Amino acid sequence: MDPGSQDTTTKYRRYELQDFPEYEKESSTVRLIRDLVQAIETDGETSQGVRTAAMTAEIAFGMIESHRQGGARVALPIENRDFWMFSH
Repeated sequence: MDPGSQDTTTKYRRYELQDFPEYEKESSTVRLIRDLVQAIETDGETSQGVRTAAMTAEIAFGMIESHRQGGARVALPIENRDFWMFSH
């Protein structure tokens, strides 16, 4: 049977295990700095862009505001910006 074909005895497809491809281990911080330097040197954008960074931050702020409200659903963008987020 073809590995991706439908198994007639179950609702699942069969898949064969594959070796994980080789990759260079590198700090995510180093990758981010390289990306930022390239954007500055080429007068371009980072690989994810400012818009993605802003949306990611907005989601984080939404999670904080939801927690402050006891887990309530909150609308984005967050209107209440009177809080701080500290990292340890």
